Amino acid sequence: MIERIFNGRNGIDSFSIFLIAVAMLFMSSRWTLIISIVLIAYAIFRCFSRNILKRKGEQRMFKTALFAASRFFITHTTGIRKSLSLQSLKFKNRKTTVYVKCPKCKKVLSLPRNKGKLAVTCTVCRHEFIKKT
Repeated sequence: MIERIFNGRNGIDSFSIFLIAVAMLFMSSRWTLIISIVLIAYAIFRCFSRNILKRKGEQRMFKTALFAASRFFITHTTGIRKSLSLQSLKFKNRKTTVYVKCPKCKKVLSLPRNKGKLAVTCTVCRHEFIKKT
């Protein structure tokens, strides 16, 4: 029965499902109900559309945008994870180590605590500076 309804039409795809899911999120308020109705209407229009090439192009753009968003999320959470691991390392070694940033390249360097003035050479940019620990 369903195959006969969608015969020669676009059918249900992941972009239509995404539109309906977003519409469900907007149904929480009276003011955003109009947005959810428009999104559901567009999803239904996409399902029953006979212009399959145009709908496949929209589907391709959706998948490209979804891939870009997932790459953005993955790269930025990796940076956050590294930052949290550095913070936990700083806390763990707080009694024996002092962490300083190189004034030139901003690389975090670790120095032994309570050793007086030390001549420090950055491991990345080879900049030399004096730091009291």
